[in-house]
Amino acid sequence: MSTKLDRLTELAKEEPKRQFFSIAHLITREALYAAFRSLRKEASAGVDGVTYQQYQEGAEGKIQELYQRLKDGKYQAQPLRRVYIPKENGKQRPISIPALEDKIVQKAMVEVLNAIYEQDFLECSYGFRPGRGQHQVGVIDQGQLLMSDKGTGQGQTISPLLANIYLHHVLDEWFEDVVKPRLRGEAHEIRFADDAILCFHYREDAEKVKNVLSKRFAKYGLTLHPEKTRLLEFGRYAEERAKRQGKKKPGTFDFLGLTHICARSRRGKFTVHVRTMRKRLRRSLTAVAKWCQEHRHAPVDEQQKILNAKLRGHYQYYGRPTNSQSLLKFYRGVVRIWRRWLNRRTRGNRMTWERYTELLRRHPLLPPRIRHVGTYPDSPA
Repeated sequence: MSTKLDRLTELAKEEPKRQFFSIAHLITREALYAAFRSLRKEASAGVDGVTYQQYQEGAEGKIQELYQRLKDGKYQAQPLRRVYIPKENGKQRPISIPALEDKIVQKAMVEVLNAIYEQDFLECSYGFRPGRGQHQVGVIDQGQLLMSDKGTGQGQTISPLLANIYLHHVLDEWFEDVVKPRLRGEAHEIRFADDAILCFHYREDAEKVKNVLSKRFAKYGLTLHPEKTRLLEFGRYAEERAKRQGKKKPGTFDFLGLTHICARSRRGKFTVHVRTMRKRLRRSLTAVAKWCQEHRHAPVDEQQKILNAKLRGHYQYYGRPTNSQSLLKFYRGVVRIWRRWLNRRTRGNRMTWERYTELLRRHPLLPPRIRHVGTYPDSPA
């Protein structure tokens, strides 16, 4: 399968305009089984109620039967199960959960389509692409920013790829080939799935693009989020301009869970500092509290293991050189939350701070760690 995909990649790269009319033969039994093995084992079940663990029993026979249905043209996707999860603003985010076999087929198809479309995507696109991620997203050090946020249906394995394909044509190519040649100054795009920042050297360019962007999106049935699409002056000259306007500091913006701030390094040069978004920090601590409540009667060493895994994951994403204060807040919050819920199970034998300190000595929680050094230019280590 890998050799066939490599050949598909070569063909797509050699001839960008090439159209592929026969790729179904690449969805083999081996490809379907590999797709199944790559799925999240703890993911929610679809409308059929089948979990990963249930499907795992006799998986090879089930995969063979699924492959035969695909080959005979008898495969039919099942309806999606719609659930809602709370957002930071109090609203509900709709999530569409496909049945497990549909996840398998979508995952196998994504591998094939990635081999083709990965050759077309531009450097400004970072979301859900092989070898690219949130921590490679750069920030322009001067000019104006125009932010847009518009989501596609979430929860399906194939959704990120479809979003990338759609926005590659609707936004990326249009911005690169049509917009930038018509602007007075430099302009850059940074996009992660359906979140994007457009950066401009001159305000007039930013205003011009902002005025036509909604029309461009409407042409393809898309809309810009009215609260998240805005013009913001950001960069090395934003601080002095803000002072001339009577403001203490230039504005900040949120992107991929981090608040981005104009700052100065220890050497006095412009740099970008980041902090964990307050809403994200509260949401993360709320999730930890819920877990501690539900598992407060589990053995302490098991609780410690899971909590350290949660801390490690948090540090892995938010562990940026300028974000140490937010990491410390999260760590201290987890420490307090764990004590509170351990105290609920003592039945009158109160968990004092002295007892808790001794417990932490035997079962320590992972302290804050910086995971991503040197992501931004001139950032203090």
